[in-house]
Amino acid sequence: MQPTPPTGGEGIDHYECRHCGLTVTARVHGCPLCGRSIVHYSL
Repeated sequence: MQPTPPTGGEGIDHYECRHCGLTVTARVHGCPLCGRSIVHYSL
């Protein structure tokens, strides 16, 4: 079996904390490090 190629246009979700700069790829509602709000990016 061959691995399925990634679909174009989906990208990877990134969440970055503007307060401490932590970047996570999991879907979170707040920074696990400092508890501040998370900014969502889709690359």
